[in-house]
Amino acid sequence: KEGWGHSSMKDVIEAAFRNGIKRLALIHHDPERTDDELDSLAAKLFIEYKEGDMEVFFAREGMEIDL
Repeated sequence: KEGWGHSSMKDVIEAAFRNGIKRLALIHHDPERTDDELDSLAAKLFIEYKEGDMEVFFAREGMEIDL
């Protein structure tokens, strides 16, 4: 949300893409969103980056990520 002091998701994705980031987990998204809403938002936000090799996803409670 505007005014919260965080960068927009689109700005973060674009910066990561420009800098060759391979995996990007977005955090601090609206906790009231459902998994289906996050999946829909992910599809909308990430569509232009599908041709690259960057993986972008929303971190979710309880998720474990192998580094």
